[in-house]
Amino acid sequence: MSGITAEQKLAEFYYHLFDGGFFVFSETHPYFRENILQILWNEQATRPEGWRLLSGEHITVTYPGLWNREAGPDFLGAHITLDNGVSLCGDVEIHHDAGNWFHHGHQNDPRYSRCILHVVWQADSKACDAPPGNIPILELRNQQNLNLDEVVLQYKVRGYSANQEIPPAEIARELGRLNDDQLYDLLCNCGWSRLFQKAHRHAREIARLGLDEWAYHAIADALGYKNNREQFAMLVEQVPLSILRSHEDSQWAMAMLLGAARLLPDPTRDTILAEWREFVKQSWHLWGPHQMDYREIHWNLNQRPLNAPLRRVFALAILLQRTHYQPGHFFLDLLAQGKSERERLKALREALIVQDEAWNRLYSFERELKQPAALLGESRANDIIINVIVPLYLGWSILNQRTRLCFDVRNLIMKLGRLQENRRFYHAALQLIIPPSRRRTVARNAIAQQGLLHLAALSGVQS
Repeated sequence: MSGITAEQKLAEFYYHLFDGGFFVFSETHPYFRENILQILWNEQATRPEGWRLLSGEHITVTYPGLWNREAGPDFLGAHITLDNGVSLCGDVEIHHDAGNWFHHGHQNDPRYSRCILHVVWQADSKACDAPPGNIPILELRNQQNLNLDEVVLQYKVRGYSANQEIPPAEIARELGRLNDDQLYDLLCNCGWSRLFQKAHRHAREIARLGLDEWAYHAIADALGYKNNREQFAMLVEQVPLSILRSHEDSQWAMAMLLGAARLLPDPTRDTILAEWREFVKQSWHLWGPHQMDYREIHWNLNQRPLNAPLRRVFALAILLQRTHYQPGHFFLDLLAQGKSERERLKALREALIVQDEAWNRLYSFERELKQPAALLGESRANDIIINVIVPLYLGWSILNQRTRLCFDVRNLIMKLGRLQENRRFYHAALQLIIPPSRRRTVARNAIAQQGLLHLAALSGVQS
């Protein structure tokens, strides 16, 4: 040990302090990161017989919620029952101190509006006022069967994995009794149930708005993904397809969409890339006379550069131009063509992939991406096929009582292979499939992947 320098000792100290996720000075005045509290809540194994709120009321936790690794509350879709038998479903936020709710500004953040419980290590008497809406507070400090050091050792805080964050649900054991082919068949049936649920919604909206107008809304929703769906909904509401179609001018349509989206920079103040200056100038010339007629849209910019709102609005405008401003009829015609299933899938992908040397480098009009990438690549095109185009086709078939067409699209969609996994799918697999790696065998194509999501929703294991 004599060979260890003071710097090495200090480095080791900080390694254990921060990488280990905790450093406990004492049981009464500890310092540690909040992930220990998140683990305590997730495990629900160190509590006594039920939790007691600061108000004195007892609660029973039926489901602690889905551990959220993105912005917003720490756990989503929790289920708790109060003393009076009332059941609550909503989100849970976790802090070291009760006052952190206000220090972090959650009272002004709409993402926390569904919170039903504020879990804290300690409720300082100076800052233990309940959050807005009288969200109850649960203090953990004096309700543990283990001390903090024992928690850290028992649950291996430093290496706490995703598999531990989301333990398997009870139904996973029953599903585990099925062989691979049986579970695959079950997932396919669930996948079709999910698609037909979507199809009935599409049928209602087609009847209300018309095929092309609703297809425009549905594709825009898919391009908004989860972070900008509301913003895209506002955009297509303000710029309906009928207006874009009436001018039959792709440059005018592009200018209207970018302008209404408030994504055109001010050429008098912003430094615009040389290759885009004329485009921006012309777009302002077309958009300028209309700008006072539209409401402001506030985009969520905290996402991957490839998903930047400007790139997605560009992609929407280009898809509309490509489909001659009749996206519903265009994609339904591709699906109905008398070609093989694989040829029709290929045609759909080619129609949805949006790439060009100039657009691929686009991040904003002020700067480019370091590495060019398609505005819409093959992976996103496949997602739109399974989540938008196929349910749209089924919805139109239901509305027009064209049962045979439903069977035709069934054969086609069975040819669509596994899609890129997202966090939601992975969480569902952790809860339903033992071991989770088995998902690659049983959810072997897009329809079975849809089935896993549907089964998770039916089982109540995923918010």
